[in-house]
Amino acid sequence: MAFRMVFCRRMSWRVSYEVGMSELAANALLPTGGAGGLALGAWALRRGGMAANEIARRSVAFFLLTSVPNVTGVVVIGAALAIGVLGGEGNLLLTALPAAVAAAAVAVTLAAGRFAERREDHEERGGQQKFSRRVRALRASLTALAEGVAEALALLREANAILILGLSAYLVFDIMVLWATFHAIGPAPPLGVLAMGYLIGELGGLIPSPAGSRH
Repeated sequence: MAFRMVFCRRMSWRVSYEVGMSELAANALLPTGGAGGLALGAWALRRGGMAANEIARRSVAFFLLTSVPNVTGVVVIGAALAIGVLGGEGNLLLTALPAAVAAAAVAVTLAAGRFAERREDHEERGGQQKFSRRVRALRASLTALAEGVAEALALLREANAILILGLSAYLVFDIMVLWATFHAIGPAPPLGVLAMGYLIGELGGLIPSPAGSRH
């Protein structure tokens, strides 16, 4: 659902399902912090005729949007555990600190988008110049970052129900599967603690490591 709403709303649900599930499989197999799935999706979209700059912009937006529920969950659940609204864990290093780090990550991401946009505007005002391949690649990356952050914010402001459901449902069902697994083999920790542990692990999975986000 999220893939279709971000990349192409004219795409059939079948194609969206196939590409989206293929991305999840690639993320589980390749230790690339989620980049492997995005690369596979970009390849499929390029073969389908989508322009490279549009794929880059929407890939950045998709990566940011699919991280929003995790980051928001860490902030909200971490703060709730820290102040005692949710019971089960009061250690500030395990509750307030991850919440603060997640909030800071949001601020850094937005600042990076604004910085990239300003750099792009500055270079455009500088006129046409000859750049090395490395500099051109850096400029393309900055452009994709700036446009991707703007795209993600625009999609969030749109408040599309299908997109929000798609972004939220994956996280909720994953946590509930983990909760059910604990209950199947023995006692389970409080749901807030379990969700916090899952969210920290999921965000840690963005760091390239064996098995990607499943590590």
